[in-house]
Amino acid sequence: MVTKGYEDWATVAFQAPVDANNVDATLPSATTGIDMSLWDQILVIVQIGVTTGTLTIDLRDSPATNGSYTAITGKTKTTTGTDDGLIFIIALNVSELNASARFLRAYQDNSAASQLQAVLILGKAVNPPATDNKIAAQQTVVD
Repeated sequence: MVTKGYEDWATVAFQAPVDANNVDATLPSATTGIDMSLWDQILVIVQIGVTTGTLTIDLRDSPATNGSYTAITGKTKTTTGTDDGLIFIIALNVSELNASARFLRAYQDNSAASQLQAVLILGKAVNPPATDNKIAAQQTVVD
């Protein structure tokens, strides 16, 4: 049986378009992480608006949801003011997590004021349908 894209992939975290200057540097929040036991793959889609300095987003993991998070080698992207209006994707397969890690967070840091961006994190479900584990902000699918 062929599944539809929204049965395979779901929204697992996001940051609405905001001025990212001095914004909380974690997604989905400062107290939780994405449970990677539910997802085979993650796509972090970073949409750059207008930036005046550098903006960095990197993926980190931990064995515990509120534990100490460690950077995942090669899973970072730094953008500059010349990247305005572009989209960047950081892809992660569950096999790329650090040893014994289960939870994932996306951290962001910036160097200046007026850093406008949006972040969408999609997960490919281990056991479809992905909608069983989507976040509440993902609303109705128009099929």
